Amino acid sequence: MTVFDFSDKAQKLLADSYGNIYSYSLAAILCVLLVAFIAIILLRKENHTDRKYILGAVVFLAIFGSHFLKGYLHNDYIEGYTELKTIYDNRQYEIVEGVVHVIHLEPEGGHDSGDIIEINKVEFELSCYHDTLGYNKTIVYGGVLTEGTFARVFYYQSADPSARGRIILRIDLLEEPTVPFKKIDPLLPCAG
Repeated sequence: MTVFDFSDKAQKLLADSYGNIYSYSLAAILCVLLVAFIAIILLRKENHTDRKYILGAVVFLAIFGSHFLKGYLHNDYIEGYTELKTIYDNRQYEIVEGVVHVIHLEPEGGHDSGDIIEINKVEFELSCYHDTLGYNKTIVYGGVLTEGTFARVFYYQSADPSARGRIILRIDLLEEPTVPFKKIDPLLPCAG
């Protein structure tokens, strides 16, 4: 049973990004206008009374700037999703299957390494505080990769060679190991 697929998580992030694209664009335009307003006030030599408006403009610039940066970061999700989708569609991922062994648990408040789990000698580090399109739900927050669970994990090894660099694209929870089987000729007596 598939319990996680990165495309479901990515679709939610992309929907948020596309839904807010107009507000992010408006924030960018307002930032430019506020910077121009501040520059005009500072460059004018006469009428120093306008300088009292600078503080208000700077506050609004900070607000709209943070909103614009949020939109810019969502753009990174779009690029990351496109890359992971290509990897997934071209089957450039690796698969590991086995019993989950928990090596380290991340505490509820963070401030430590994430959950470190091992499946068939492949380590993964998961942290709810690590922003990724892949699976990152820790055990303390209801993650499914708990001690003794039998799972099949589809993952991609990014440029980061550490356990955190393994991006989990899909998780299938299994009741027992899947064994490759041969098709048996139905005409044989033992075909059952």
